Amino acid sequence: KTKHATEMGIVKSQLEKQWLGFEATFGYETKYKRETFLKLPKTHHFDAVAICCEDGEWVEPSNTVYFKRHVASGDYQQTKGIRSEKRIPTGKLFGLRKHDLIQTEKGIGFIKGKRSSGYFAIENVLGKTITNSVNVKKNTLRLSARSTTLTQLMEGGDSSCA
Repeated sequence: KTKHATEMGIVKSQLEKQWLGFEATFGYETKYKRETFLKLPKTHHFDAVAICCEDGEWVEPSNTVYFKRHVASGDYQQTKGIRSEKRIPTGKLFGLRKHDLIQTEKGIGFIKGKRSSGYFAIENVLGKTITNSVNVKKNTLRLSARSTTLTQLMEGGDSSCA
């Protein structure tokens, strides 16, 4: 049950050996900075900001937040059906592949599902469906090709859904 604590101790000792200016920060210090100086809520990314700041240093939070999600590098499900009788097309369809970032009249999102009719489902980086049916044959612009890390700019800084 102490496997994780042992691993963290090993990582900490290696960091201390490799980096001469290494200085450990404890949770109570992070909490004090975050609540007293920065007045930020408890989240992982705000804890990271508190660790980086000096005592009394003020950081203005931005309304712009980039969310990222890691996806598989390939389409590993090749068939569907009870006895795997239906092949799933995994390549490009109308010049677009799964997880390509596209801009349509219904919004900007990642391709979630493809249909041979030309109507695709698109989702945002968090996996929430934007629309189940958008015609990619008309007024569609591919903004970026797929990669294993999907990144999308989200306005408003709402980190509650992360």
